[in-house]
Amino acid sequence: MGQALIKGYKPGQRFPQLLDETQIFATWSVSDVRELWQRFQRNVYGFALVEAQFESILAFKDMSLRSHVDLEHLFDVLDNDHDGRIDGLEFIGGLALCCQGTFEEKAKFCFEIYDFNLNAEISKKEMTMMIMASLCGMNLFVGGNEELEPSMVDLENIVEDAFQKADRDRSGLISYDEF
Repeated sequence: MGQALIKGYKPGQRFPQLLDETQIFATWSVSDVRELWQRFQRNVYGFALVEAQFESILAFKDMSLRSHVDLEHLFDVLDNDHDGRIDGLEFIGGLALCCQGTFEEKAKFCFEIYDFNLNAEISKKEMTMMIMASLCGMNLFVGGNEELEPSMVDLENIVEDAFQKADRDRSGLISYDEF
């Protein structure tokens, strides 16, 4: 199912590789990404990161990052529309997909991030945002363009299908156990 989310993907075709600048994130653990998320929540208001905030929240990994890539250059790579900001949810979502960890660890982390109202359940809107932000984030990490991103119609269909299969109690919400 996930392969259908990448426009133009054909079975058997290799997926795009992480950019040289973003390869370091594949060495991070889910715990590292969780630490970054906590720093983001404490230090950033809203969801957009400017360069100073980006560098500030990455400070806990400063030495390993700076030995791999210049942070200013990394920010420029991730600022795909060159407006001086990075979408924080896309950045964290992309990190959650490419970091080291089990599927269950990554799924639990994503569930926690996108449960915006903290009710321990995911709504269709929250799941749509989770999938979109994570895919857009991964797209940034591989240097893809917007044409590779799924349409909202595709996303809504995927979310509808997921709810049909996972929402066992038909509450219109998915608990973590159902997720």
